[in-house]
Amino acid sequence: TGLQNYISECRAKNKSYDAYIKSALHLSFIAIIFFIALFYVFSGVISAKYLSSFHEILQDKTRMLFFTSCLVFSSIGIGAIAYKILFAELVGWKANLLNALSYMIGMLGLLYIYYRGISVDIKLSLIVLYLPVGMISLCYIVYRYIKLYHVKTTKSHYIAILRRSSGFFLFTLLSIVVLQTDYMVISQRLTPADIVQYTVTMKIFGLVFFIYT
Repeated sequence: TGLQNYISECRAKNKSYDAYIKSALHLSFIAIIFFIALFYVFSGVISAKYLSSFHEILQDKTRMLFFTSCLVFSSIGIGAIAYKILFAELVGWKANLLNALSYMIGMLGLLYIYYRGISVDIKLSLIVLYLPVGMISLCYIVYRYIKLYHVKTTKSHYIAILRRSSGFFLFTLLSIVVLQTDYMVISQRLTPADIVQYTVTMKIFGLVFFIYT
């Protein structure tokens, strides 16, 4: 969001914002490497607590499932930078098109597995559904980075991105804790079947709320 604001400000002043994009991409790559290492180290501890209700069903595969999920959703998070750039450049329809296309590919992948009767576990199902979402946006980021390869960045660009993004990061972190509190509680109290029913109900509510808004 900080990058999106800088792009909008530079566009309003008819200034180049390429250095900000390149700086943000550098910082994002460093962040993803850091978080991958963090997830790898702590996946066992977190999954043992967060997925305790599914321990018997997953048969000691909770750590790898949690780590795989973190990798897939991290790619989506980093890929979201592409959408921020497109929205700031007033071509948000491209972002919406890419997002819809990626989810459609994932859904078609699941339908293919279902109708072909292919036996897959939950980890592979997550990869089939969500990996296209992350990969398509990441491909766009790589494309933009190649175009910006010769753009020079300075220390001030990195500091500016970090300074403005730090507030958004803290707010996002707090919102994640608040919004995921219900899942943290039910993962310790409800049975796997009840958790699935709760999740499906929330998805239906989200769809109805989206239609209403």
